[in-house]
Amino acid sequence: MSLKREYSAIVPSWPEFPQKSYFRRFHTATIKDRLAMFASFTAFVVLHPVLYKSPIFLAFLGLSTA
Repeated sequence: MSLKREYSAIVPSWPEFPQKSYFRRFHTATIKDRLAMFASFTAFVVLHPVLYKSPIFLAFLGLSTA
């Protein structure tokens, strides 16, 4: 299940996330870029009034929706 796919009607504009790179996945620059984008994406979700309490996000964090 994808947070973006599930909530695309509510949130039309999402932050970009860099493409996966099999051959460059261990390069320092690739790791830093993906980490920065992940932090940005996580902040985006946490600050959104609907997304931060979505079952998908809560499951990702290992939290229960009950």
